[in-house]
Amino acid sequence: MGWIANLVVLTGGRQDAAVRALMMGVPTLLMLDDVQAESALGIALRSPKSPVVALYPDLTGLGIPTVRADAERTFRVALSHLSALGHKHIALVSQRRPEPDGSGSPAWQREADDLIKLLGGACTLAPVEAPLGTAPIREAHDAMCRYLARNPDTTAFITQSDELAYGVLAACRTAGRCVPEDMSLINIGDSMLMEFSMPPVTCVDTRTEQQVMLGLTLIESGDREPKVHWVEPRLIERDSVRPCKDTT
Repeated sequence: MGWIANLVVLTGGRQDAAVRALMMGVPTLLMLDDVQAESALGIALRSPKSPVVALYPDLTGLGIPTVRADAERTFRVALSHLSALGHKHIALVSQRRPEPDGSGSPAWQREADDLIKLLGGACTLAPVEAPLGTAPIREAHDAMCRYLARNPDTTAFITQSDELAYGVLAACRTAGRCVPEDMSLINIGDSMLMEFSMPPVTCVDTRTEQQVMLGLTLIESGDREPKVHWVEPRLIERDSVRPCKDTT
């Protein structure tokens, strides 16, 4: 894979670099927020001159092979682990992406509704919004303090980012609820921040490195079949989860 030295890192909204790579025939690994079919990138993807694989979003509809970690499987790992330990009142913490008028994103609410259905009645999953702003840890802390004051029966949190996990840990300290003795926490996504937090946080690893390596393998092989290649998530157990004290 000698061409890997030419890897281009894209930032949000910089699809022009991907368009240039496709036009030049450079093997391309895409990870972007969104791709519109009629955008310059969407048009370029219809007839790429070299192998292209997407990590995000799912571009199989545009004929591009895609590598993904299934969100449903990822959350099932977290929910099943907490449910098996007797947790029945679990809060799912996600960041609200404000619309231009300041309202919450309908897409976020649909996502939360879909995740609630995963439980199958084993326990209660409550979606909690933390504003997406310039101080995500502080904003998550404040939102979780308010949530715990209103919902004292909560025994576990599932967070969807490192910043949210830190906000939950801080809110639990503020509320006098120790992690993991009084409250359990699982974060979706692993990092060194989670490994070296206090306590170290149990995570569901979405295995980004494996996703990238699989994408590179597909590019090297020239596989252009437009299908999704799934990477299985894995649970990394640390010190932020304990059996629920009240299992009644």
